[in-house]
Amino acid sequence: MFLFGHCRNAFADSFTIVSPPRSALKRRWFGNPPKTRAPFYSRRTSEAENDAASHRQLAAVKFARPGRYKGVDSFGAAKTMSENAKQAVFQALHDARRALIPLLYQVTTMGPEYGDKVRDVAKVILACAKQDGDAALASIILDNPFQYAVNHSFNTGIAAALMAAKLDIASDEIEPTVCGALTMNLAIVALLDTMASGAVNITPLQKMSIDSHNKLSHKTLGEKKIKNREWLNTVMQHHERPEGGGPLGMRGDTITAHAKLVGVCDRYCAILAARAMRDAKAADTMLKFIVKSDAERDDTLAQIASAIGPYHPGTFVQLKNGEIAIVKRRGEDPTHPIVASLGKQGGLSIDTSSERDTKEDACAIVEPLDMKLGYNKTKLCTLWGYDAPVTPPPS
Repeated sequence: MFLFGHCRNAFADSFTIVSPPRSALKRRWFGNPPKTRAPFYSRRTSEAENDAASHRQLAAVKFARPGRYKGVDSFGAAKTMSENAKQAVFQALHDARRALIPLLYQVTTMGPEYGDKVRDVAKVILACAKQDGDAALASIILDNPFQYAVNHSFNTGIAAALMAAKLDIASDEIEPTVCGALTMNLAIVALLDTMASGAVNITPLQKMSIDSHNKLSHKTLGEKKIKNREWLNTVMQHHERPEGGGPLGMRGDTITAHAKLVGVCDRYCAILAARAMRDAKAADTMLKFIVKSDAERDDTLAQIASAIGPYHPGTFVQLKNGEIAIVKRRGEDPTHPIVASLGKQGGLSIDTSSERDTKEDACAIVEPLDMKLGYNKTKLCTLWGYDAPVTPPPS
């Protein structure tokens, strides 16, 4: 067993791995934890205080202020993709992720242009997924600097874009499916952020919002003149299950393929994400959580295995030869991806990384490593041949 150790400058030059005590049961990445705001409420607060805190959070979202970032609606990222290939994928996705912020938190202030703005974000996701799907998937783990609700919806959109291409979904229906993923939690973005921060003691009012968020989000989209059937059905049905048990009680083929797809991606990205209330999970571990019944097992596993495989790009793995590597590209066989080796214990470095084919016996994957990444994790994006994404300073 190995334990990721503290590094003086995370991912800047090198980092080390040290052996854990025998009692250690998990592999974790330890760096200086990022500074986060205190939860908006705690176990000691009353239900009324909790509800008030939730409303204050929604009103105080700073990231969503118009003009906070230069070019937040300009989508210069889309132009960058064609003008400078070196900067393309990670920066384009980063800028599109940032552009999603006001579309989730300021929806009530927007007019008929709302649908086109969401479609613009979806177009960038689809373009990046087409250009370099592995880098797009890696960004789910390596580049998620904004609020949880923004990151989760955007990551679900990336996964849906990659998986839709592998399924029997018409090409002209993939974009509205991604739009559905981006707006599936429109009614509860502030509440999701509060829950992700580690706050507990959900009130009955908040529980009602969670249970009905598909209907509330669907209603909001209707008010914004969204009429695309695939988009609306995806939002309304994304929590339905083939065997039943969803909020609408739908079963089997009555659920659209678009909604089934986004539902799988929703659960996949939620479990893959690192949140205050629990650790991130490796992709292969995630499968144990999202497969709930025999009726769902084959379909779910087939979708994940065909599009992503058991080793999500951006995941750390331990190789048979003792090296620590990061999954870089999915291979023809999903169980044998191409990885970037960072070296062995005591001498890990991005600058001296080299590719390994895990089909070779000496480089076979022993197991994935659960980890918590520090501040400079975006530097790992350079392993895909692109510049690390940056956020412009506030205007």
